[in-house]
Amino acid sequence: MPALGISYRLCMMAMPFPILALTIATFVDSPDLRGYPAAPILLVLITLLSVATALTIKAKPEVVKSPIYQCDKGTALLMGCAGGVCIMLLFRLFGFFGDFGGRASELNFGPKSLKHGETEPEENIAFSFSFNSFGHCFQGASAIFLFAAVHRDLILPILKRPEGLVVADLLANSMIVYPVYNIVKRGIKAGSTFSTSSFCNNASEWGVGFIFALYTGFLISAIGGGATADPRKTILSPQTQKLLSSCRIVSGVLLMLTSIAAAVLFGHSWHVKYDGHHTEDSDDDQGLIFLFLILPLVVALALTLYLRKRDLIHDEDHKCAEAANEMGKVGGGGGGQEVI
Repeated sequence: MPALGISYRLCMMAMPFPILALTIATFVDSPDLRGYPAAPILLVLITLLSVATALTIKAKPEVVKSPIYQCDKGTALLMGCAGGVCIMLLFRLFGFFGDFGGRASELNFGPKSLKHGETEPEENIAFSFSFNSFGHCFQGASAIFLFAAVHRDLILPILKRPEGLVVADLLANSMIVYPVYNIVKRGIKAGSTFSTSSFCNNASEWGVGFIFALYTGFLISAIGGGATADPRKTILSPQTQKLLSSCRIVSGVLLMLTSIAAAVLFGHSWHVKYDGHHTEDSDDDQGLIFLFLILPLVVALALTLYLRKRDLIHDEDHKCAEAANEMGKVGGGGGGQEVI
């Protein structure tokens, strides 16, 4: 267990470095913030969040072993698959093995696939400061309710009723609504030109919201720390807990299917232009592109299994500690002394 805890802590502490490097590269490539400033601003905010989380965990290394850091199967599946989608979108943003005419430092995915009757394509840019952009972002940010520390430190103190925990837990499942809706809509309307469709910018806005939720949840968990258990497990009835857990598993499976569908559609439209015409490379490396885009799903599965393995070890340690504590109480009771 110590090695696993240290490994997890070191990973969290190392994350700010690649994010900071990406932030610097973005500013160097696009120093003029008057055009499309979203990418540099968002990266700065994410860097600050990651640094704050890393410093908190460094100051309080015991928090990574706290029960408040645990997650169930559904939560691990949701986080893993969402992370896989984000990796896939990064791969598309940088346009590996393809020429999409975009600019990563501006969150510009290049020309958008033509709609019926259009002759000139729109730019496929994320965070155009519209209501829809921030709506997609808030959808991804609903993942914040997956964290037990948020329920303990925010939901319960503010709402002061068990029903609030149920509502907040159900809201966490809403993080899958837009990806599922978007993959169905774009798959039907722009399946042949999916890699240049609005799925790219819309899903990236959702992904940024998820990343913010992820780091904010980790930060709240690290600040609160302690050995306090998830209030949903101590306050809600076993039947309610089982229902909520089942909802998270179903949501995780739906997000996994969405990831698979996105990988397939990306793979089959990677070398198709925004006007529907194939490029010269369209038949050369479809298999390679498809396999490479499937890679995020492998990452998602690995992350899911890692989170569950880590938390199962936490559960075993917690049970052993409780058993030792009970034995201590029994032993102390025989001598008429109180065990502290």
